Amino acid sequence: MRKQTLWRSTPNYKRGNYSMKFYGVDVSKDTLDIACDGKVVQIGNDKRAIRSFLKSMPAGSVVAMESTNSYHLLMADSCYAAGMVAYVVNPRVTRHYREALNLRGHTDRLDATTICSYIRHHHVNLRAYVPKSADQRRLQGLIRRRAKLIGIRVQLLQSMREIKELKSDLDAVVKRMDSNRTTTPTLYRPPPASIMYPKPNHGG
Repeated sequence: MRKQTLWRSTPNYKRGNYSMKFYGVDVSKDTLDIACDGKVVQIGNDKRAIRSFLKSMPAGSVVAMESTNSYHLLMADSCYAAGMVAYVVNPRVTRHYREALNLRGHTDRLDATTICSYIRHHHVNLRAYVPKSADQRRLQGLIRRRAKLIGIRVQLLQSMREIKELKSDLDAVVKRMDSNRTTTPTLYRPPPASIMYPKPNHGG
């Protein structure tokens, strides 16, 4: 219901005929390939280029991109702030969609076109993107950092276990990594137990 409210509030909604514009964005670190109506353009993945492109888009346009670490965030946040309906899609979903359509090849332009086709046909069943708060993003970054450290730790232990000459050095590195994993700052500190559970007053 909320999505239909968004559609009806845009100039592109006309008496049940959804004349909406759909955009599929293939994201990389430095560039964005954007597909719409069979055409693909490439812009820089930076604030100035994105802001300029958004000005050319009709109000209430639907924009979809894959989740790519953090490279998609600038585009997704900018679309949301400009009043567009943005979607961030799991790359595995679009890969399965491509396979189901028997689309061959794997280029940035083709990926953008595939995402555009996918969102045009399936946006009704998807949840629109809403930016996370600063604390949520910070926590997400800490979780990714922890997972990366754990992976590196496991690789070190497995690859250097048989090298006795480096055992002391390896132990020192692993100990330092374990220290970093256990000292990540917390975003929430519960109040003292004396505040949460005050002692009962039996004095009457």
